[in-house]
Amino acid sequence: MCVAWMPMPVLPRSKGFTLIELLVVIAIIAMLASIILASLNTARSKARDAKRIEDLHSIQTALALYYAQNNAYPDPGCPWSSWKTPTNPCTWTTFLPPQDISQVPIDPINKDWGYCYSANAGGVCYIYEYCPYNRGQNYVLLANLENPPAVFQGNPPVCVPNSTYTPHPYWVSQ
Repeated sequence: MCVAWMPMPVLPRSKGFTLIELLVVIAIIAMLASIILASLNTARSKARDAKRIEDLHSIQTALALYYAQNNAYPDPGCPWSSWKTPTNPCTWTTFLPPQDISQVPIDPINKDWGYCYSANAGGVCYIYEYCPYNRGQNYVLLANLENPPAVFQGNPPVCVPNSTYTPHPYWVSQ
């Protein structure tokens, strides 16, 4: 008896991915997502810094209007002023009249001094500050940026910020 050779039937391959292929794709997607999220956080902090600089220029315009009416910049009676200090009598609204600035800008993070000095904040304050000097003929406006400024400014002429609480100061003066 002669037996003929017959090829084994080829089983159809299942349509799907192996576990290794799926794990590789998931790992690639996770790496891309982490890169995108890291750049998004950087972009957000840079956007908040741009808003801070824009706010300082708005306050600077209001101070110029005040100066045009009074021949001096406002002197609140205290060296630095912030509008988010509930116990501080020297706030922006007490020395910048509403006709010069309709709404005083608030820092995008908007944390008050009490929060800044607490253990929760890590010791960094994000508020705007004002310091008049030379008998109301000059001033310094200061904001703390989250990223170092593009150009290092050094310290302002007066009212030097505390480097512990304002590691990236940005200031304008008149």
